[in-house]
Amino acid sequence: MAKLEIQGLSKRFGATAVLHSISLTAEAGEFISLLGPSGCGKSTLLRIVAGLEQADAGSIRLGGRELAGVAPRDRNVAMVFQSFALYPQMTARENIALPLRARRLTRLQRLADRFRLDGASRCVGAEIDRQVEALAHTLEISALLDRHPVALSGGQRQRVALGRALIRQSSLLLMDEPLSSLDARLRVQTREEIAQIQRQFGVTCLFVTHDQAEAMAVSDRIAVMLHGRIVQLGTPQEIYRAPRSLAVAEFIGSAPLNRFALDLPPDGTVQFGEVPLGMRAPAQAGKSVTLAFRPEGLRLAAAGVPATVRRIEYHGAEAFLRVEHAGRTLIVRTGAAALPAIGAPIHLAPDPAAALLFDVEGKRVAIEPLREPAHV
Repeated sequence: MAKLEIQGLSKRFGATAVLHSISLTAEAGEFISLLGPSGCGKSTLLRIVAGLEQADAGSIRLGGRELAGVAPRDRNVAMVFQSFALYPQMTARENIALPLRARRLTRLQRLADRFRLDGASRCVGAEIDRQVEALAHTLEISALLDRHPVALSGGQRQRVALGRALIRQSSLLLMDEPLSSLDARLRVQTREEIAQIQRQFGVTCLFVTHDQAEAMAVSDRIAVMLHGRIVQLGTPQEIYRAPRSLAVAEFIGSAPLNRFALDLPPDGTVQFGEVPLGMRAPAQAGKSVTLAFRPEGLRLAAAGVPATVRRIEYHGAEAFLRVEHAGRTLIVRTGAAALPAIGAPIHLAPDPAAALLFDVEGKRVAIEPLREPAHV
């Protein structure tokens, strides 16, 4: 494993700027996800790190080694593609062994080893087989080694593709949307396996995805990319609970953000409807702001902001209520027991600790609790 350092990376395709001065450091053994919508530049960034595309500006260092001018095969980087890119005419064993055979045997030796014509190549081939079998045991795919990709499930093909990447013992593992072709249930299972395998091997990993559930589940840190820029880098908890901007807050989360336009009074106090939050934003006093809550930041209460239940979405142990307040739809996340009926009037109480406040430019602003008057 090795430390990856990206500094000031930019890329254009013709007149279109795809990456804008990207800087990112992944510590040795760290798992970082590049998370963003389609077209934000995350796959282009991955391909530049792999050496498959050339940057217009900036630098990349891996383990302290500058990668400018280094061919892809010499970068000590392994890549798992969205399509897995397994050779259909080869068995799982042959697919996994391919990087080692290409590295350790000449073309003539590979041909001789295939027909067992050369003693030296047979010895190298036997050692490669031992390494493949040891890795397959670790990945729990030993029983699959003599099958061709067509006889494997999507999850099994994913493990074979991982095996082919890991067999090289590369310093960096790049994964480009590796779960997008799997069904929902298999994606959940496979992402857990990928995280476990990455921790077991300790390889530094850059993982590209547009699925925030994947990024949240497997990452040490997440780099949120929008419009060719990294707009926030942090742990999954930081990205979710402390977004730096309204754009990040709206992109992250399985349910839409509840947001409200407010004009703060001169003292900067903040309230939700007629309910004071016991907080103020002094820097935004008298200004227009956006107040936002995630669905779990609003709860059902005996008193508070009035609303009407319009729809209920069940999710096992929890439910999402779509409720109407002042002509707009809000989403409330709650337990699935003792739910109100559709059409029922309810009251909502906000959790002040969950409040998010943004200025007119969409930047997160600080909220501080109101000080209680001193008792004499």
